[in-house]
Amino acid sequence: MTACAMRSGVLLLSLLLLGASVSADTLTVTLDNVQVDTCDTPWTEGIFDLRVIDTDVGDYTPPGNCVWFPQAEGVALMGARLEIDTTNLLGVDEVQIDLREVSGDGHTKIFLYEPGGVSYFQFVMSYYSGSATEQTMPIFTGGFVLGKIVISGHEALIHEVRVLGNLTVENEGESWGMLKSRW
Repeated sequence: MTACAMRSGVLLLSLLLLGASVSADTLTVTLDNVQVDTCDTPWTEGIFDLRVIDTDVGDYTPPGNCVWFPQAEGVALMGARLEIDTTNLLGVDEVQIDLREVSGDGHTKIFLYEPGGVSYFQFVMSYYSGSATEQTMPIFTGGFVLGKIVISGHEALIHEVRVLGNLTVENEGESWGMLKSRW
């Protein structure tokens, strides 16, 4: 390891420990061993607050359903929405979701919301079909400030969510760390 790389690592670690605003390339939500198993019950992973909520208009499953199961490596959405709060994060350029689509083409939908907004500013739906299709769904933010990521699944196993860009954590006094990556 070069001296420059070592100094950079020490500086990043110092900033993490001090809870200052920090830049990074990727933050990962692994969804491994989630301890919550009821709808609308929040939990935290890294800097992100998450919860599973009822389906809504525009989802493949009719509104008002919330059926899901935590798995060893992810969450199975069987007619529910996974909501990830990103309001304390700036500089997001792309979101990548690793999932297994079980029921068919177009049954998993991704919504990106602006902070405080109720309407999505970008929407992508799955484009693979067939059973047990592993895929990574990339969504580009187009320069919008990201407030939350919502993944609506009919029969889908969500393995991991990655947030990419020139990221800055804006909450003073909190620290975070990089998490493992599946791919």
